[in-house]
Amino acid sequence: MFEKPWNLAAYVLSFLLLVLGAILQTNLTAIAAVALFLAWDVSYLLSKASMQGRTIEGALQQTQNIREHISYFLAFYGVLFAVLFTQPAERQSHFLEVCRQSGIPIPLLVVPFILALIPILFFPIQLAKRNSDRASGSLKALVSLSAFFQKVSIFLFAHTVLRILYGLAMPPA
Repeated sequence: MFEKPWNLAAYVLSFLLLVLGAILQTNLTAIAAVALFLAWDVSYLLSKASMQGRTIEGALQQTQNIREHISYFLAFYGVLFAVLFTQPAERQSHFLEVCRQSGIPIPLLVVPFILALIPILFFPIQLAKRNSDRASGSLKALVSLSAFFQKVSIFLFAHTVLRILYGLAMPPA
């Protein structure tokens, strides 16, 4: 499954779920996307062939790249929160009202930030199986889980922004 271009279908489906979530003004598409990401990454984690062609160093580098990208996302997200929290109370209330009218629950504003923190945590793991140069299950899990949390946090952030922008652009019904 992971050697054929199925990932193209996953990207297209993710894009469609983002667009449909905004147009239909629903959070169900976000739940569907998280389920898609979870199914993909669990399948990868459980697949015996998933680490073929990947060295231990390559897997570690991919995990490091994920952490680096997430740290940029966290910095950007932190700036957005800082701007919001430095606004006068009436502007903060107005923003929260816009979110409410767009159907965005307040926890959904914070969830991407919290989920993005998880791949940054460091837990020592065994890199290779004993007496082998094959990646351990722990390394495989690290790659899968880091990728999962990256996808979910970025998708939920984009979903929230699109819902709010679409809600602002469309006249109230």
